[in-house]
Amino acid sequence: MINFCYDAFSNGQGHPNLALWSAQPFTKEWREFDMHWPRTIPLRLSMYLDDANIEYGLHSVNTAPPGCWYPIAFSWFDFDCDYISLMSDIAKEKVKKGIIKILFYYHEGENPNDIKNQIDKLCNLHNFPNNSYVFVSANSAARDLENFIYFQEHESFFRHVNQHQVYIEPNESNRIYDFTMLNRAHKWWRASCTAELLHQGILDNSLWSYHSYCDIGDEFWSNPLQILKVRGWRARILEFVKQGPYYCDQLDLTQKNDHRIINQDLYSHSFFNIVTETFLSIHQSTGTFITEKTFKCIKYGQPFIIIGPQGTLAELRKSGYRTFDSVLDNRYDTINDPTERWFAILELLISMKNSGIKDLFLKCLPDVKHNQEIFNKRQKSPLNILLKEITCQS
Repeated sequence: MINFCYDAFSNGQGHPNLALWSAQPFTKEWREFDMHWPRTIPLRLSMYLDDANIEYGLHSVNTAPPGCWYPIAFSWFDFDCDYISLMSDIAKEKVKKGIIKILFYYHEGENPNDIKNQIDKLCNLHNFPNNSYVFVSANSAARDLENFIYFQEHESFFRHVNQHQVYIEPNESNRIYDFTMLNRAHKWWRASCTAELLHQGILDNSLWSYHSYCDIGDEFWSNPLQILKVRGWRARILEFVKQGPYYCDQLDLTQKNDHRIINQDLYSHSFFNIVTETFLSIHQSTGTFITEKTFKCIKYGQPFIIIGPQGTLAELRKSGYRTFDSVLDNRYDTINDPTERWFAILELLISMKNSGIKDLFLKCLPDVKHNQEIFNKRQKSPLNILLKEITCQS
């Protein structure tokens, strides 16, 4: 059984270590740690262990037994923050003596190589042993780094927050649209793909959205797609964003950001989903980052094409999911260059449009049903594997 230790507790829950914000569990304020520096948050892993009825121990740092883990969970990793300097004196002393270790936990997908370099610098600065921490990352490249562990975090996250919405039985009835394609946050590569699909007529009979008002600061020059390779593409992208936003349902902004609420019609009324994942290219990382955008399709019985990092489909296969390889030309998932990968996806979508979307969907149904079964069964096994990997490093 894994043991966690905290500097303080709130109503029996571990108060996020390092956090300066105070709140009581299960209140609105408890969900606002990410809004306050240093943006350390409640350990999401604890929620998943509770859901799966997997036992774990909770201790005060003062009385923590040997082998305890001191969780530091981030909402966003700040490269300018000296996290170790924010630890309590007793926690730092016990880490130096090897009594406890730090469990860094990060549900986002930034390049873990960059994060490891920063964490190692902080450990050296504070004279911490090299093996004083384990870092859990949602980027699959973490599995190749010392002291790092990969965890497909958003699979557990979506299962937790959406546990009360029922599965959709996959069949062809009520499906009158070719594709669903949802874009919540504006990113220039997403705008590039959506504008080109509209230009090619791929989305003529589809449910699609693009919330161009949801600007997260993505810069035009940071687009990983080489848009000048296609004549007129740049102008079409700029005009597309200028004319937005575009909607395909009546959910308001709060509802769209609430993963407990899903408009299931978007999954049951179209045959395929074009998933625009969080990243197309992850800051020179060779890893993948799979989010609820993909797991929604799996839970709600819809085959998908993923516009995301190289190897995303391969990573899903490692978890036991099927990716419709006998029906779709998924060679795009093997292409390293983002622009060439996009061209391969575009070629696939054009081919699908010309081949008969409904027939392709029916051929995908066995894989769709298999994926729903796997998602339903995979509550405990990924968590047990993660705990084993963590405790093996204690």
